[in-house]
Formats: sequence, structure tokens, C-alpha cells
Amino acid sequence: MSHEDDEPAHSERGPSTAHRWRPCPGSVRLSRGIPNTAGIEAAYGTVFHDFAADCLELGLDPQGFVGDKMEVEGFGILEFDQEMADNMLNGLDLVWAMADVPGAKLIVEERVSLEEWVGPKEFGTTDAAIIDPLNWRLVVFDWKYGQGVPVSPEMNDQAMLYGLGTWSTFAAAMFEEYLIEEAAAKGQTFDPNTPWEDDIEVIIMIEQPRAPGGGGTWTTTMGELLAEGRRIRRDADRTMDDDAPFNPGPKQCQFCLAGRANICKARAAMVLNELGNDFDDLEDGFLSGAEMELPHPKSLTPEQRTQVLLHRKLIEKFLDELHEEAYRDAKNRRPVPGMKLVEGRNPPRKWKDTFKAEVMLEHDFAHKAYTKKILSPTQVEDKIGKRTYKVRYARLVDTGEAKPILVPIDDKRDPLPDITSDFDGLVDDDEAMV
Repeated sequence: MSHEDDEPAHSERGPSTAHRWRPCPGSVRLSRGIPNTAGIEAAYGTVFHDFAADCLELGLDPQGFVGDKMEVEGFGILEFDQEMADNMLNGLDLVWAMADVPGAKLIVEERVSLEEWVGPKEFGTTDAAIIDPLNWRLVVFDWKYGQGVPVSPEMNDQAMLYGLGTWSTFAAAMFEEYLIEEAAAKGQTFDPNTPWEDDIEVIIMIEQPRAPGGGGTWTTTMGELLAEGRRIRRDADRTMDDDAPFNPGPKQCQFCLAGRANICKARAAMVLNELGNDFDDLEDGFLSGAEMELPHPKSLTPEQRTQVLLHRKLIEKFLDELHEEAYRDAKNRRPVPGMKLVEGRNPPRKWKDTFKAEVMLEHDFAHKAYTKKILSPTQVEDKIGKRTYKVRYARLVDTGEAKPILVPIDDKRDPLPDITSDFDGLVDDDEAMV
């Protein structure tokens, strides 16, 4: 299930929003009361999670569910399709392999308490976790079906909270029981006050099959995770302050409800600052009729340039939201200084009644009333599934050549080789020929 749905409706500090409220505690206060409306991608994620839970818990092959349907509130009936089944296989095999050891306990879609780490009545629901006392190991597994934003497991706030919740609710007691029995077998007494948690390996795994560079594995220790849990609790407590500060940034602003509603002045000020302006500059410029000045790209240092590029999506989203708000005001006859609504370009023409148009066209043009367009490779794959597509059609497809793109330095994909290395080789060859 979607973790958003698993958290209590009144919770403002759930695991899925920890990436926001930890760095920006003021966002909790500002987002209060704003409805969280998920899109169709989140609805399909719910379908994927639901069937994945059944497969994990019951040891079932997802291929057997292809074509099954489930109802998602607000989106009607959605289908579990072939792509979902194919994208699920690697994650299922991985979890089953790690759980298939003596004494290990696999928990799937279990509610875990977060009261110790976030506050009273807080909880979450893990996708899957493996508690393995014999091997001194705790595995936290999290599905991500989204393909837009790659998610890394390293220091992932949501996954760490699920790990901490699993520890508090299930794992700590299982490890203590194992240690007590082990000590008794040796004629000894287990001392719970010793720092035995430092020896437990914690593996956080995120499976994000549709996002290049997303997902992976991060290994830490239970001792380190508990230390981070205490820091998370301090961050959670800060969100309760009436004057909790704002700290806008690309990560925390991306899915912030207050940012989406365009009511966060801190976020707006950050975007303007990236563009070399502030609120006073904007108002003075408008009143005087001056054009908005932006720095020339060549006047920026490489660091300044990268800072702006890393915020590109945030800036573009901010501009889109400004346009939507101004359009809404103009449409509702509220003042939009310096702008007005005018007739736009007509949308593409279409037949009012396709059947009647077809009758007329067949009469006037016969077979020339129709045009044929071959199915695209993507449409073929959707119709027959990836496996048949690969066997029957893949050899006929030109996939083109991937164009290099700029990404943040912490992206998991390997960088392209330095182009100058090729020239170095040419120079060496020339020198050898002289």
C-alpha cells in the first residue's frame, strides 16, 4: 500500500514527508490544512504495492495476477498489468533470498510504532523487513514504483524511520531473546546495558525499477541508526514550535503542500535570490516599468551556475505556479496588475460526431477517407508484453543513442569518461609515430 495512505490522516510528520520536515520544520505549520491530492501515478503505485505485498507474503508469482483489477479511491478501477509484474520480479527474488535463512522472520506490510522517534500516536507501515538474529542483521525493504525522481537508500529518512519502527516494534525484542538464550547456553547472563546494537548490521534496500539511477542498497549498523533516530526526534520536536524556521531547498520543496499552494514566502525568496532579485526589486521594477534583470550566464562562477541548474526544476515549477495563480485571479475578475486575459489560439479541430463524419467521408472519399499509421514500438510492447516484444520485435527497433545529460554529483550513475582522455591517446600515438 502507499505509505501516504498508511499514515494517520491527522499526522503532519509521517515517514513519507520526513525528507521535508526534517530540514524545514516550519513547513509542517504552513502546510496544515492543505489537502494532499495524489495524482494517477500515485494511484498506480498503490496498485503495485498492494499486489507486491500479496506476492511477498504468500510466495506468489506476480504473473498470475496480470489483468486483475482493484479499486483505488478517487481513481476508480485500475488494472495490475504486465509491466508491473515484470518490474516486481527482481525485488521479490531479492527479498525471498535474504529471508530464506534459519531463524529469519519476514514481515510484510506491518504497522510499526514511531512514537519513540517522532511523537505520540505516530506510526508507519513497512513494505517489508527481515529480522535475522542468527546473522545479526536487519533488512528494511522499500518499493518505489515512481519513475520521475530517483530515490537513494543512503540516509533515506523514510526508510530509516521504517527501520527504527521495525526495531522498536519487533526486532529489539527478538534480538534480546536470542542473546538471552545464547548467554544461557554458555552459562552466562545477558547484560542489556552493553552496547550490543553496534554489532547488528542494518541493510536498507530501495527497489525502484522504473527510474534510472534510483534504488540500491545502503549498509549501516543498528547503533548508527539509533543515533540518527535521536536526531530525527529532535527534528520532529522542532516542528512543534510556533516559530519553527523555514529552510527551502530543491529536495524539501519538491512535494511540499505549502509550496504547491504557492503560499511559502521563504521558497519564493529563495527562487528570486537564485535569479538575482528580491521582493523589493520586483515591486520597484514593475512600478517603474523597468525590465526584470537577470545575470548574464558568463558573469556567473561555475559554482553559481551549478547552484542555479540544481534548482532548475524548482524555479520552473515556481514560475508555472505563479502563472496559474495569476490566470485564476484574472478569470475571477481579481486584479492582475499589468496583465489581462485575451482570446487564445483555438484548440485542434475534431469531429463532433465521429460516426456521422465517417459516413460522410466514406461517401465523398471512399478508401481515401482513412490513413494508416503503424503501431509504435511502445504500443506493440504494451499490447504483447515485454517478453514477446523482445523475442519478436526488438531486433526491428532502432533505439537511438542516449544523449548525455547533466545530473547532481550524488547521482548513482557512473560519469562518462573525460573526452580529453581520447585526445591524450591521439597525442601519444602521434609522438610514437615521429
